[in-house]
Amino acid sequence: GSLYIVDILSSPTLKITTLLKNNGAITRIIEIVTDPLFKGISKDQEQMLSTKWKTGFIKDGEYHFKAMGEFKNIKEIRNEGYSMQLIKKIGLFTITNEYREIFTKKSLELEESSQNPFVKLSRELSKISTKKSIVLYKLSVPGEILDTNAPQQTKGQTVLWTISVEKILIADKDYEMFVKYKTNNWTSIALILIITLTASSIYSIRAMQQKKEAYAKQKEMAKEYAEAKDFLGTAYKRRGLYKEAITEYKEAIKSKPDFALAHYNLACAYALNKDEKNAILYLKKAHELDKNLINAELVDKELENIKNKI
Repeated sequence: GSLYIVDILSSPTLKITTLLKNNGAITRIIEIVTDPLFKGISKDQEQMLSTKWKTGFIKDGEYHFKAMGEFKNIKEIRNEGYSMQLIKKIGLFTITNEYREIFTKKSLELEESSQNPFVKLSRELSKISTKKSIVLYKLSVPGEILDTNAPQQTKGQTVLWTISVEKILIADKDYEMFVKYKTNNWTSIALILIITLTASSIYSIRAMQQKKEAYAKQKEMAKEYAEAKDFLGTAYKRRGLYKEAITEYKEAIKSKPDFALAHYNLACAYALNKDEKNAILYLKKAHELDKNLINAELVDKELENIKNKI
């Protein structure tokens, strides 16, 4: 028979998932996937991690070490030893963000003083492997991606890098990841909206006030015009020019429909002009508008012909 030698030793893969949030907070998930025969990390290795990290172990085919950290801002996560920066350029409606993170050659070397604890842990585990170590870095941003140096295609708001640790060491230079993305400047948008609504409200209030003032002025002018027409009609009536008086009284009523005296005077003009029907009609309307005109009617000689017909 044939003899098959199966290499069951897989390379430790360091998976880093970083989630940037609109409020500046950052969630970081670290996974180290290694050989199925691996039994766990030592207490000394656990002590390398700060209290910011929640750790766990998942046994599923390969051995998974997992840690998750929640950070309020980029300063907090930089204190954990990550060479990370976020530059913001604030515009009127949008904010352009430039995210950069560097895997330094120094941090990937097995030096106690310079190494990130997770990178160090991954590198130590690689000692038992015959394969090269890799870093899978996934970054999710809270906006539209404008530019990146990720070799893979971006998917929505997420980009992915596959980084060979050995290549960085051979190239003898740092590896920088870069993403440029934009978010909405909600503070500026809200401020502009508040200013717009306030200005609109002030304009509406002023327009209403102006309309109210114009209406009051128009009403006052209509009253003055109606009184002038009523006065002119009375002048015509006293001279016996009843048709002219009727025309002027009608103009007065047209300008001010609730002008009771103009209705009464028009009734008198119709009565003097022998038009009893219209005289009665406008006299009744005058009574509806002002009951006090009844007393004037009882003593007014101009209505002598129709008093008994009302």
